[in-house]
Amino acid sequence: MKFVAISRTKDIFYLLPTEEQMELTRGAIHYAEKYRKQGKFVDVVIEPNLKQTIAIVEASSHEEATRMTMENPLARYQDIEFRPVVDFDEGLRVGLEIMGQMMAVR
Repeated sequence: MKFVAISRTKDIFYLLPTEEQMELTRGAIHYAEKYRKQGKFVDVVIEPNLKQTIAIVEASSHEEATRMTMENPLARYQDIEFRPVVDFDEGLRVGLEIMGQMMAVR
């Protein structure tokens, strides 16, 4: 199952001493490389200001994706959310079904 993982760096990270920021960042790079080699991290978008990262994560469940994310040395300095990625046709079908149910309530 694929998930979109969106992580936003908290401002408190930037109050850390520069050396600690660099050490945590190096650890995060090693962490990401580990899961990239395992095929768990599929694609990533990193904003130039490094305040937000969007990644496609391959995991068997939401719980596995959360567990993997908590291994990131930067996790305590980030707000992280996951959203499942669904097949477009299936997502459209479900969306239309929900709209139909909403219209039926009126």
